[in-house]
Amino acid sequence: MFLIYLQPYTNKMDNVTEIINEFGVLAYIFHLRCFTDWIDDTTARYNAGISLIITVSLKILILFAIWLRDVTLQMILNCKKFCFLVKLKKDIQFENEVEVEEQENS
Repeated sequence: MFLIYLQPYTNKMDNVTEIINEFGVLAYIFHLRCFTDWIDDTTARYNAGISLIITVSLKILILFAIWLRDVTLQMILNCKKFCFLVKLKKDIQFENEVEVEEQENS
């Protein structure tokens, strides 16, 4: 609740990632309680173990998807910057060629 209210990071996706991590920790703690002597039934412990594995796997998939999204967006941004710089360099070369031709013709 604290992270949802305060939002300590400037990037929204960093806040979402941290909230997902905190909920993951809460889910892990809930599952780990099932492995104490409080529950004697081995089938219930086995089911809690399977549930814990599914919870961890789901969290890993969600965080991987967020990471993949960030990497993809960063690559697209870098490609756009590169294309812009290449175009700018071509424009500058073209302007220099035009100036040289004008000076030669004068």
